[in-house]
Amino acid sequence: MDLAFLGTSEFALPTLEALAAAGHRLRAVVPRPDRPRGRSGSPRASPVAAWATARGLECLRPQDAGAPPVLERLAGLGVELAVVAAFGQRLSAAFLGLPARGAINVHASLLPRHRGASPVSAAILAGDPVTGVTVQEVVERMDAGPVLATRTTEVGAEETCGELTRRLAALGAELAVSVLARFDQHRARAEPQDESRATWARRLTKEDGRIDWSQDAPRIARTVRAYNPWPGARTPSPGGELTVLAARALDDADGSGGAPAPGTVVATHDGGLRVATGRGVLEVLRVHPAGRRPMEARAFLRGAPLRAGDLLGAMGLPGRGAS
Repeated sequence: MDLAFLGTSEFALPTLEALAAAGHRLRAVVPRPDRPRGRSGSPRASPVAAWATARGLECLRPQDAGAPPVLERLAGLGVELAVVAAFGQRLSAAFLGLPARGAINVHASLLPRHRGASPVSAAILAGDPVTGVTVQEVVERMDAGPVLATRTTEVGAEETCGELTRRLAALGAELAVSVLARFDQHRARAEPQDESRATWARRLTKEDGRIDWSQDAPRIARTVRAYNPWPGARTPSPGGELTVLAARALDDADGSGGAPAPGTVVATHDGGLRVATGRGVLEVLRVHPAGRRPMEARAFLRGAPLRAGDLLGAMGLPGRGAS
């Protein structure tokens, strides 16, 4: 089939590779524009753009996929179907009317649950035991089109967003190829989404990563997993900002035995770091201190200015907490 592929991130790349390997003709690849990355701030090609240009494919990088020059170019390429994965733009009616067979989207959740920009983080934050991928027809409303096929997978008890995203990307690639192999049959069986079950996963910001120690320990532990690698679960500490990379919730009995303020370091014994929360205690296992390399909490504590009674969070910035 003659395809246009719209996607940008590492989640999209396995689907693009799988479509090419299955023999589909990639008439155009459409990632988002290159963005500044790293300390230099120089624009760097996205994973999808780098893959496409290395193979000499037509690679467009529009600010707006519905702009007239983009539509004119795609019309001239004779695209039958557009395949979308982690593209991040709403597609206009003019765009959706261009391919002869419309457009399909590979989405990293079991729609209608977790529509939107951050479905993998949302599934982990919600404590979903199962998630998956959906291939759906694209309509003007974001992630609201009829479902062509789904594939489910369990969420690992300690799985991070980065780890789960990689697994879902592979599942999504397999499912997309399967759908295209029997496209007409899948379209005939497409199921409208149940709007009463729809939830929304909004786009995350850097500020979302700030740990709220008043939440309970299981919620914070899920936050750590959901925001790894981005935006990172972060907290101010007496020694500077600290990103928590891995943690687990403990019962109240594993803490100090009292009721310290949320964010209070309740124990550093045996080289471990335990912090009081709104309910229960969080054991911090791995951290990334600002300006240093990631490390195990035990290694961090050997050189860190932290002791029992210190307060993490905004209230702890001026110095030591109550002991």
